[in-house]
Amino acid sequence: MSKGFTISKLNEYSWAIHERYFMMDSFMYLLEGRDVNLLIDTGYGLKDLGPLVRSFGDKPLWVVNTHGHFDHIGGNREFQEIFIHQEEKSILEHHRSQKYLMGLSREMLPSLFRILAWSFFRRVFTPQGRARWTGRHHYIDEHQVFDLGDRLIEVIFTPGHTLGSICLLDKEAGILYAGDTICDTGILLNLEFSAEPEVFLSSLEGLKERAEDFNQIASGHRQYNLNPDYVQRYMDCIRGFLDGSIPAETVKEKGQTIRFIEYDAIRIQLPREKKRRRRLSKAPSAGSPPEGSPPEGSPPGGPPEGTDR
Repeated sequence: MSKGFTISKLNEYSWAIHERYFMMDSFMYLLEGRDVNLLIDTGYGLKDLGPLVRSFGDKPLWVVNTHGHFDHIGGNREFQEIFIHQEEKSILEHHRSQKYLMGLSREMLPSLFRILAWSFFRRVFTPQGRARWTGRHHYIDEHQVFDLGDRLIEVIFTPGHTLGSICLLDKEAGILYAGDTICDTGILLNLEFSAEPEVFLSSLEGLKERAEDFNQIASGHRQYNLNPDYVQRYMDCIRGFLDGSIPAETVKEKGQTIRFIEYDAIRIQLPREKKRRRRLSKAPSAGSPPEGSPPEGSPPGGPPEGTDR
């Protein structure tokens, strides 16, 4: 335990950082490199993450968000340069707005948890309702590689939970850092900036094609050591829904009608059938990077071009 965080060792140079807030939790991951350290996600931002991360040495640090939800970007305020997929621009802006998130909490949370959520928002946001952060975002794309000096971390575009969700692959260590693309009990595809189920299936098929490259999935919530067979289980669940063999169910939860599918201990919440939302309609190309060296990540001298304050 380190000032509100629980730290677990994945291997000699990789660490899981666990943050809990009552019933909510989030995993972040610190990867030590010879020349650069890489931090994957920054959690809710309730505790000071910066001192903990800097205790791993004074090497340059790159921070990558797997997607733009508040429970993965809350600690961004402690860092100046953040990498995130370009498709997350809109969701990032929304989830840095206290007004938007308070409205979301009214829709999704029962009254007790709304009180906890609003308490959380007061800690993370300024009185003007903006995230306490003045840094800069750098927008990345699929197959970008972060070169830490002695290990390469590859970006894999996996839209589903959000339009710009990514996984990060440490092929040498055999670990896929999945954010909210793969969780142990299920994911949400019913949010405003989620992709269609068909797109999520395409993302899973891309991960399946890379199955030989990882033997562990480090998730964004609950567990940091999932079996790779979760990819196939999610694929079977979505395919069953799309071909009609796994029908959608509905239930009243938190005052809302929830559509979902369940299969093999996995639950996926589906979009409302008539709800209009911004969606990604075109599936990404699946599979391995093209032949030759993929685009490299930023050199230690600085981030790539294409920034937004």
